[in-house]
Amino acid sequence: MDGHVTPIYVDLASESDDPHVTVVPSLCMVCHNMGTTRLLMTRIPHYKEVILTSFECDDCGNRNSGCQTGRVGERGVRYRLEVRETRDLARQVVRSEHATVNIPELELEIPPMSEKGEVTTVEGLLHQTQEGLTRDQEARRHLQPQVAQQIDAFLHRLTACVTLQAPFTIIVDDPSGNSFVENPMVPQKDPRLTVNTYQRTHEQNHTLGLAQEEEEEVEVEEGLQVLEEEREGEEGEEEGEAKREKRIPEEEAKGEERIREEEETKVKEKGGRVKEEGGRVKEQGGRVKDEEVRVKEDEVRVKDEEVRVKEEEGRVKDDAKEKGGRVKEEGVRVKEEEGRVKDEEVRVKDEKVRAKDDEVRAKDDEVRVKEEEGRAKDEEGKVKDEEGRVKDEEGRAKDEEGRVKDEVLVFPTVCDRCSRPTDTNMKVIQIPYFKEVIIMALHCDGCGNRTNEVKSGAGVGDKGRCITLTITHPPSDLTRDVLKSDTCELGIPELELCVGGGLIGGKFTTVEGLLRNVRDDLATNPFLAGDSAQHQRKQVLNTLLQNLDKVLMGELLVTLTLDDPAGNSYVQNTVRPRPGPQPEHRAGIHTNGRTRRRPRTDTHEHRELPGGGAEGGGGGGGG
Repeated sequence: MDGHVTPIYVDLASESDDPHVTVVPSLCMVCHNMGTTRLLMTRIPHYKEVILTSFECDDCGNRNSGCQTGRVGERGVRYRLEVRETRDLARQVVRSEHATVNIPELELEIPPMSEKGEVTTVEGLLHQTQEGLTRDQEARRHLQPQVAQQIDAFLHRLTACVTLQAPFTIIVDDPSGNSFVENPMVPQKDPRLTVNTYQRTHEQNHTLGLAQEEEEEVEVEEGLQVLEEEREGEEGEEEGEAKREKRIPEEEAKGEERIREEEETKVKEKGGRVKEEGGRVKEQGGRVKDEEVRVKEDEVRVKDEEVRVKEEEGRVKDDAKEKGGRVKEEGVRVKEEEGRVKDEEVRVKDEKVRAKDDEVRAKDDEVRVKEEEGRAKDEEGKVKDEEGRVKDEEGRAKDEEGRVKDEVLVFPTVCDRCSRPTDTNMKVIQIPYFKEVIIMALHCDGCGNRTNEVKSGAGVGDKGRCITLTITHPPSDLTRDVLKSDTCELGIPELELCVGGGLIGGKFTTVEGLLRNVRDDLATNPFLAGDSAQHQRKQVLNTLLQNLDKVLMGELLVTLTLDDPAGNSYVQNTVRPRPGPQPEHRAGIHTNGRTRRRPRTDTHEHRELPGGGAEGGGGGGGG
């Protein structure tokens, strides 16, 4: 296409006259006059695509801003930040409308759906809360003085947190996965920031409009809450009574104890008498029950005698019937003997006929045997033909597999930058001495966007893999082929550089291409190199970029580590092939982007690669 194509989502820019900003007139909800709304569809690096909104009314001066994401993430996200320094207050925060902000030290919670999504800082969140509480404080002092005093005390604690007189912790929990808290120490890990992802519950999916929660579960939960509140109320009443009893003077308490002891003694004496009377009543009741049992036994005996008499009468009748039956049986036997004689005569005649039939059958059997032999020979021929067909089908299946592996598959898709239709090419490649991988490449003719992605065709390995490459000869080491999966963590100890698996995704390139991708992503990050970045952070980033340039030009020799818990990463051995499969070991437990390691001395293996490389298979070689 010859014409220039403008993408829908663009990168963040600091110019005020950005051509991608859309201006729309809209109604002001305060003075009901027409104001101006500005929309910017942008892409935040290392986060996702968002829509920034800003409203301003020239008549009344009303202003507000918001942030909207395009879609709900697959998992929820929870950020926990420990605020200790002034630079922690300047961290940028993206809060969606579904996020819950909690500060445990202040017992402060901003519920979801209370405000629109926005892009702000930690200090901005605190100032917004401060402004919201002080807005109607003067009216509360006249109408609700007690509530106003409590709010003043809370504002004093909040001001101490804003001025960092008291350190605090802020938690952003977003089931939609569309919130974000800045890490100023990128590419290194931040010890004060903890990021966890989790699977949403049915109730959260129902809130987000992704699922429908059953009403019975809600009723059960409400019932449990009511029971807990009732128990808490009862416990509170008991504690109040206990406190009142403690206030009674000691003399009155002693008098009451004496009265109670006397009453308890009287009650015990009455209880003993009642027990004795009860024992006597029970004895009399037992005697009555014994008499009733004896009467019932006599009745059972009478019934047994009646049954015996009826059985004797039945036996007499049965004997008479048996004698009459015997006479009838004798007459039947005589008739059966006569019939048997006649049957013998018929059998003799049948035997003669059967003998003739057997002769005919014998001749027919000979003919059948010959026919069966001919059929068996025909079946053997068919079996051989089927075997030949099966072999032909197997050959064809192998040919089809070879064609699929050699063929480049093309399927339509949409460009992630300009949303124009384009094609994605997919090819299955067998890497020597490693495993089978799938390479997918996209080239948009509209905006010129080029992307490639690598997926493992063998799934997750039984053990993880840690590869260490020491660059001693840059011309040959930088040209080594590298396969980096999505779960692989890249590290350069000499530069104190640690890049997670989600920064540059899966790549099939060279060592030089991998380092250039990391450098370009760090250089274009607006949080690190933009106008809002701090001067000290820029100096650290510039030093890191200069060192990466030296590595790419061969002036600085470093060590490159690839730590992949899935075991799907690979570095080319340029000298000789390995005598057997490369060792794969998982010595760490990877969860939520973090690694908890334990020593593995029985499965550790470390090999020196000719030409300055070394590969270890236990996960303990650093990563």
